[in-house]
Amino acid sequence: MLNPLSSTHEKVNDFWTNRRWDVEKFMRVVPLSSVHRIAAIPFDLSQDDKAWWNLDPTGAFTIKSAWNVVRQTAGNRPLLADFWSPNVRPTISIFGWRIVHNFLPVDARFKSKGVHLASKCPCCREEENLQHVFLNSEAIREVWGYFGGFFHITTTPDTCFITIMLQHWKVSTPFFSKGHVRCLIPLLIEPS
Repeated sequence: MLNPLSSTHEKVNDFWTNRRWDVEKFMRVVPLSSVHRIAAIPFDLSQDDKAWWNLDPTGAFTIKSAWNVVRQTAGNRPLLADFWSPNVRPTISIFGWRIVHNFLPVDARFKSKGVHLASKCPCCREEENLQHVFLNSEAIREVWGYFGGFFHITTTPDTCFITIMLQHWKVSTPFFSKGHVRCLIPLLIEPS
């Protein structure tokens, strides 16, 4: 907004003369298109100036409000909200979060980081990865089938992503509510 050839050390007070904006001074350092917008800013002369942080509704600067400006968020993820239910133990919540974010120490993850292991599932000797351990192995399909039977949910071999499976589990009935045992069961199913 400022002219790059001008000094940037001016203060607002430098452009305020005789209780009004000094438009001529503005024109030396600010593009003309902005001068009129700035000159239209009203001043309340009955009050002292005070600092105001526009990124907080109270106008107060806080580390939290600054952090919210610079951080990158993944957006609202309703599936993950179930993991952080007060009805779920924190260890189970963290475990579920790690599954969805692929942060569990399965052999395929080590392999992707350059650590080569003899990757074998302890149950069937196939490659150990999250999909196999939690969805596709014969043993886990039986577990999902058993618990799915209680709620009339069928699993198919083509379910290839854990998040899709959990989402299907969550929305397969109109009688779903947060904290219901139905939404917690998938967090408790672990391979044997």
